[in-house]
Amino acid sequence: MAQYLHEVGSKIVAVSDSTAGVYNPDGMNPKALIDHKNKNKSVKGFQGTKPISTVDPITADCVILVPAALETQITEKNAGKVKAQLIVELANGPTTPEADKIMHEQGIFVCLNVLANAGGVTVSYFEWVQNRQGYTTGPLGKLMRDLSL
Repeated sequence: MAQYLHEVGSKIVAVSDSTAGVYNPDGMNPKALIDHKNKNKSVKGFQGTKPISTVDPITADCVILVPAALETQITEKNAGKVKAQLIVELANGPTTPEADKIMHEQGIFVCLNVLANAGGVTVSYFEWVQNRQGYTTGPLGKLMRDLSL
């Protein structure tokens, strides 16, 4: 998602993984960040960034927030500090119901994971069906290959 947003002119200002977070209000190149993470197994120390905690991107000064990994990251404890105008939920259930209410009252639009992450859920379903039925090839496997899934 960061790469797509970057390609259309958005600045990626904050990113975290399971070990660290990084922040640069002037933006960072997601491709270079991915290369750094692959080499160092963490976003920590990415050139030109300030270290932040793994949860700080949630409250970063940004237009679009994309929680993309863990459940219940936006809660009633931090929802009031969210500065984004739009949240695109790519993780499964990143926002608690209490946090959703707070953000609604703040006028923050939330694109729910069931919409934003429907492709991931669909692929997971195809994988589940394929595994349950023992398909490794055949119509479902061909469909998945044809769709580049």
